[in-house]
Amino acid sequence: MRILQILGANDIKNLEENRLAISGAETLMYGIIRELIHYNINVSVVLDPWSSLKDKFEDMGIPVYYLTSKILLDLNTVKGLIDIVHKERVDLIHSHGYRQDFYTTIVSSFTGIPFVITRHSPIEKREWKGMKKKIFKTVDHISLLKSKKIICVSREIEKNIEKELHAKSRVLYIPNGIYVSKFKPKRNYKLKNGIPVITTIARIEERKGFRWLFETLALLKKKMNFKFQWVGHGMDFNLAKQIVSILKLEENVQFLGIRKDIDQILYKTDIFLLPSLVEGLPISLLEAMACGVPSIATDVGEVSSVIKHGVTGYLVKPGDKQTLLDIILYLAKNEAKRREIGTQGRKFVVENYNVAETAKRYLSVYKDILSK
Repeated sequence: MRILQILGANDIKNLEENRLAISGAETLMYGIIRELIHYNINVSVVLDPWSSLKDKFEDMGIPVYYLTSKILLDLNTVKGLIDIVHKERVDLIHSHGYRQDFYTTIVSSFTGIPFVITRHSPIEKREWKGMKKKIFKTVDHISLLKSKKIICVSREIEKNIEKELHAKSRVLYIPNGIYVSKFKPKRNYKLKNGIPVITTIARIEERKGFRWLFETLALLKKKMNFKFQWVGHGMDFNLAKQIVSILKLEENVQFLGIRKDIDQILYKTDIFLLPSLVEGLPISLLEAMACGVPSIATDVGEVSSVIKHGVTGYLVKPGDKQTLLDIILYLAKNEAKRREIGTQGRKFVVENYNVAETAKRYLSVYKDILSK
């Protein structure tokens, strides 16, 4: 079985903004591909040239190709993908992302190679507006119709696509997974010098909720001293820095950029925050909980399937600054509760979100498609 994973072919105009950013889709598929090769599956990967994961894939001996696109329909990108399909003698294409789905649909029509889509976030809640949104939704609808299967990382996405296609048999829910063994449990829940370390791990984009988060931190600053760190990069980095400056949070907030030592950062974190306006099933939340870090996240996408409010973590509505502030203060002042929430959160993730199980379910989908 020869599978081509398409994670690249994004707009080259975003090169500078995204050259360091790693998406949850990339992190997920890195883990799944590592598992698939244990089953003697031949995998090749298409990445953006700026992907931070290219060395990892190459070290695994996986053929890696680099493609971008200059416009929505870039014929050079289409040709490049067709050449890769022929060179690698691909049996099945697996696409990750709206632009990737579009190109995969075209390539499939020329080559006859079937394809499967993983939908990592809902198109309905993207920031596209006006005519651009209409075009992308039309193109996306065609891709969904042509694909053999659509894998959804949240029940919300699954429900929306089932409603759109009226084809329940082709739409299935497979939750994300992580290497739980990589993330050892946090042991020390005491605050260093009485100051909580608060961490967010996400791309720096408006839809990740940094604006209302920083406004909440400005309120927190009036109540207590704290250290906040944002791990990640993205197209709205300069805007985020500007907001931090306007709110006079420079002494409290650090932007750490892309880091490879996520587990070490999480061990030193007292509270994990994920303020997203839109999500599927966030990998960073699973990683934080796997480390036993008490976590607060917005009730969007599949987050509520992981966080049972007050048991494995805390849920807040997007933009609810007062509730978020109250929970941060409560956790910061209560070591026993931090330990309790962190311990229960880790237990739940370890038992339910192992990437090895996720990979088995993906492999089952591949076999099902190719058996017909």
